[in-house]
Amino acid sequence: MQKSKNTKLYFGITLITLCVILFVVLAIFVMLGKVNALNDWFYNTFAKPIRNNGLTNFFIVFTYLGNFFVLLIISMCFLFKKQKKDAVFLVLSLIFASILTFLIKFIIKNPRPEDIMLIDESGFSFPSAHATLSATTLTMIAYFLSTQTSKTWLKILIWSISTILVLSVCYSRIYLGVHYLTDILAGLLLSAIIITIFIMLYNLKSLSLKIKTNKPN
Repeated sequence: MQKSKNTKLYFGITLITLCVILFVVLAIFVMLGKVNALNDWFYNTFAKPIRNNGLTNFFIVFTYLGNFFVLLIISMCFLFKKQKKDAVFLVLSLIFASILTFLIKFIIKNPRPEDIMLIDESGFSFPSAHATLSATTLTMIAYFLSTQTSKTWLKILIWSISTILVLSVCYSRIYLGVHYLTDILAGLLLSAIIITIFIMLYNLKSLSLKIKTNKPN
């Protein structure tokens, strides 16, 4: 049991460290303007050629799944299922992700794409808040839901839906011309860091509560 706990702890710390390093390297490349060709290639290859009114209207609506208030409402739904601890961790991780993303945006100050926006967006580009917030919240929801079932097919379904939703939100930001590919990648790296931290804290809290509950009188 102790060995398993240590393995998970080491894995979490290793994952956080790796993601931090990759995020910092990516941020440096962005500030030095070394990723412009990559961003242009991705947009011109996977977004611009397929733009049409139908897809545009779809992604304009779908992109709201990465909105802070929409994700907050989704997180609060766990209260109705009487899963207060899950709701608390979802809301706290969402708020933390939002604040951290805003601070990094202000530090990097990378401008948004020019002349290709299909919707009005203000503020800086790097990292994508929609990518960070949606990946953080939807992935944690998938984690909580998957731990409540022993059925393998249901776990696969939960994680598949979560992954598709996150990737769709991320892609919508590029399609709508309000973010670069590197903004999305940075958002996903940032969310991986936040998710790992909060899941580690969640499990630590669970352990402490269990110990307290089983403590003899």
